[in-house]
Amino acid sequence: MSVLIKNGTVYDGTGAPPQKTDILIQETKIARFGSFRKESADLTIDATGAIVAPGFIEIGFDAEGPNGILNPASASPLLLKGITTIIGGGNGVSFAPFSSRTGVLMKEWGNASPNVRWNSIRELLSMLETKRLNVNFGTLVGGYTLRSICGARPGGDMTVHQIESAKHLLRKSLSEGALGCSIDKTFPHSETMPLSESIALFKVIAEKKAVGTFRPRISDESQIAPIEEAFMLARESNASIELRHPQSLFITEGYEDALKLLDQEVESTNTHFDVCPFPTAILPLTAFLPSWFREGSANAMANALKEKHAKDRLLTHFKKITKQKGERMIIAEVPSSLGFLKGMTLTSFAADRSLQLPRALLAFMRLTNLRAYIAYEGVRKSAFEHLLSHPRALVSLHNHASKKEEDPIRTLFEWAEKKKVPLEKMIYKLTGLPAEKYRIEKRGILKEGNHADLVILRDFKPETVFVNGTRAIEGGLFKNASGGGIIRAPRS
Repeated sequence: MSVLIKNGTVYDGTGAPPQKTDILIQETKIARFGSFRKESADLTIDATGAIVAPGFIEIGFDAEGPNGILNPASASPLLLKGITTIIGGGNGVSFAPFSSRTGVLMKEWGNASPNVRWNSIRELLSMLETKRLNVNFGTLVGGYTLRSICGARPGGDMTVHQIESAKHLLRKSLSEGALGCSIDKTFPHSETMPLSESIALFKVIAEKKAVGTFRPRISDESQIAPIEEAFMLARESNASIELRHPQSLFITEGYEDALKLLDQEVESTNTHFDVCPFPTAILPLTAFLPSWFREGSANAMANALKEKHAKDRLLTHFKKITKQKGERMIIAEVPSSLGFLKGMTLTSFAADRSLQLPRALLAFMRLTNLRAYIAYEGVRKSAFEHLLSHPRALVSLHNHASKKEEDPIRTLFEWAEKKKVPLEKMIYKLTGLPAEKYRIEKRGILKEGNHADLVILRDFKPETVFVNGTRAIEGGLFKNASGGGIIRAPRS
């Protein structure tokens, strides 16, 4: 089938200024640009007054979570935001490589562990090719997944033999199509992972010219230490790194020195970072627990929340962190059965249950068994705006929802207009830049011969979305069309 998109204002994803041109799609690819008669295609879409851009590439999607890639309902909210490609495995845990140990780990933290019939990255991607995917999917290998497969004890260091086994498994996974490796130190199960282990894994990433994503631990004392750790990893491994959600490091006073350090180190290393359109810090619910409580498995901590002996100490801690902050604490991600809570503030959650904020936070932790994320609207405005406009910043639209009425695309584009940041630069952060960083071939840029992943926006709202030439959103409505494909790393 052929599709002609006429009269649109085309942002090609390279950061270049827009052009008025028609786009002709043949089957799954972009065939030509120019001026065409309506009769040139089977279907003609008049994009007069609309923006035409590459489909957005989402680097912050929790593909392994309960609302992840194996849940058919997950595609609708992605496509309605113009997202056509997602990268999974970004929180240190991935679907593959798979073993009984990783199955237990994924179930522990609320992730999907359905009838697994694969072990390797190759087997996972081959299996997904037989599924009806609505969006394109590629994956990283979780650093903690590698640890668990190789038999490392939670909270303990890996042996030399275990590190060598993890490196071998990572090399194999990269050769089978994985895009890189992720380490996330915001979770209790990985926050004590030694830097030396991260360096060993990321040296493999550098060797294979892949990407390492690193989310530093949240420090109660200083923003400097987590940033220093991240860039020591970058320098020692010489890897291409994406620093995950650094907004979380700028929620207290005295952030200016940390921001200067980040600027300085980004320029001297091959490092990018992702930012969401809201001045929020997206934190796992466990990050709000006191350090003395953050031990053991998720189930152990969830069970301990129900014990009376810890209740008073927890409520004293929660009183400090919720003081006058209930409106700033927004439920960002929950198990699918509790989806009606998403976007609700802690204040509203407390009011619905006639609870004070500390008790409401405890009740929410018990209700979700700690398997949830909170968006905390406490990021310093100047730090947020500096990060968002930075040339090394990628933009993440999903799983970072603020209040229910707020639209991430409109918020992002209106902010760009207000701050006089060229719209083509913002679109580049959503499309061409992540494609370049993650070596995603023939996507992220509107170019003859590239895959036909496109979004047509009117008034900053996705009206029509194509995934590999298949129309997935029409008139702002989800069509449940399965045009998605598998993203594999190019051979290096």
